[in-house]
Amino acid sequence: MILEAYRNRFRAFPTGDNREIVNALTGANPERLPFFPRDHPNLNASGEWVDRWSTPLFFHHLASDVIEIRSAGPDRTLYSADDVVGGSPEELRANIRR
Repeated sequence: MILEAYRNRFRAFPTGDNREIVNALTGANPERLPFFPRDHPNLNASGEWVDRWSTPLFFHHLASDVIEIRSAGPDRTLYSADDVVGGSPEELRANIRR
């Protein structure tokens, strides 16, 4: 998982909002190490990591070593009944019914 690889390398998850996290993962980090490319299909034109409904993911840091990732789900509204919540993008994908 991309976020875990970052945490293993830098001993913490990247911080900030969606774009700041994406920037850190695409090379704006202390070692200028990209964990995925800027042209990744899950990034929108604004540089945000999006879910399958093209809605930006919401990252909530619960602790320095715990991060919650929330997809707004099919209604594209955060904190509604159809949100998908996980600790990683992979976990979100596993919980999204196709």
